[in-house]
Amino acid sequence: MAGGTAIGTTVYSASQQEVFSGARAVSTTLSGGAQSVHDGGTATATRIVSGASQQVFSGGTAIGTTVSDGNEFVGQSGLAISTTVHLGGAQDVFSAGTALQTTLAGGVQFVDAAGLASGTTVLSFGHQFVDSTGVALATTVKNHGDEFIHDGGAVSGLIVSSGGRFEGFGNAVVIAAQFRSGAQIEVGSGFVFNSAVGNGVTEQVLSAGTGTGSVSSGGTLIVRSDGLATGATVRKGGAAFVRSGGTIGAMVVSGVDVISSGGVESGATISKGGIEKVLSAGFASASTLDSGGTQIVLSAGTAFVVMVKGGGHQIVSGLADLVFVSSGGEQDVGRGGTAEAVLISGGTGKVFGGGFVLGGGLFGFTVNSGGVEIANSGGTTSAVAVASGGELIIRSGGTGIGTTIRLGGQELVSAGGKSIATQIRSGGTETVFNGGLDSGATVNSSG
Repeated sequence: MAGGTAIGTTVYSASQQEVFSGARAVSTTLSGGAQSVHDGGTATATRIVSGASQQVFSGGTAIGTTVSDGNEFVGQSGLAISTTVHLGGAQDVFSAGTALQTTLAGGVQFVDAAGLASGTTVLSFGHQFVDSTGVALATTVKNHGDEFIHDGGAVSGLIVSSGGRFEGFGNAVVIAAQFRSGAQIEVGSGFVFNSAVGNGVTEQVLSAGTGTGSVSSGGTLIVRSDGLATGATVRKGGAAFVRSGGTIGAMVVSGVDVISSGGVESGATISKGGIEKVLSAGFASASTLDSGGTQIVLSAGTAFVVMVKGGGHQIVSGLADLVFVSSGGEQDVGRGGTAEAVLISGGTGKVFGGGFVLGGGLFGFTVNSGGVEIANSGGTTSAVAVASGGELIIRSGGTGIGTTIRLGGQELVSAGGKSIATQIRSGGTETVFNGGLDSGATVNSSG
């Protein structure tokens, strides 16, 4: 058809309608057949059903197409405007083709091979896929809609609303995206996501994905198996979760950070108001607890190499190994907890009922000048060294075993407290109050 107008045509299977320069096809129904729109031709209000297809070539234009069961192909500089794609339908934009104001009402849009989609709206159960060299501008993803961007694809001006989902892969490019409350972000293999995660938004870092952005109040970061989050910031009211096989590195936390079984975190800084919680079989290393920051190591969790600064607080019901407690910092070891290789320099250590602190080994457990270690009822210290200016206080029901008191150090055994096999070196002091017990002490010369 050239130069004329066809209205209300139905094209059945094995049949085809050709729309050439100057021709118009209006309200065509493609029922298993095909329609080709060539340079200068226009198709308006075409309906695609029963597995039919519409092809829009260079210079051709399709306006208001409805795809219910079939495909619209927009390539070679063709143009499609205001297409609606329902469940079972697809639009493919490629080879410099352009699709404007498409609505995906359960259908699928593919943007690849230098195709351009602008102003797409992704509704419930709709999907937009942006593949290599494809570009999507100003896409809006609504509740239960999905946006996928793959290696080499690019999106700009993306808006993901509540219930919408975004997933990135490979060397994809995301510019000026907005993720509104209730949006879901998934960081896939090879993709680096560095946008902010705002209130009500959840970011999941999947296998071989990387997250580097900030998590604001009300936002959530989840790092799953083989995923990595590095250099991220979790602000007050935000939360990060490291699942089995996931890894977080160099995070700054003012919110909540939870390391689950099999999860690993390294180099976190826990700032004022921040909490790092290490669950059973979770592992945290090289954490720094700033003033107002707290680390909680639960049963069977492990914290290795921890710096507790002034105002920082470590609570141990699992294992804490190689901990440095500075002036004003505090370490509390509770039931089932063990602290070993600890250096208390001006800070305070406390061990409670069922807790255990252990010296000896390569690094020992040392209380330096200004530092205080307190064994409360049911708490036990073993092989602790008390250096000059340091104090070990054994309260009622507490026990100190194998303590070494060096020059200028002192051990105070309260009523009901028990000190066993203490070694008092020259210049060291042990004071046993009325009702306290010392058993098997060794006193060196001048001790």
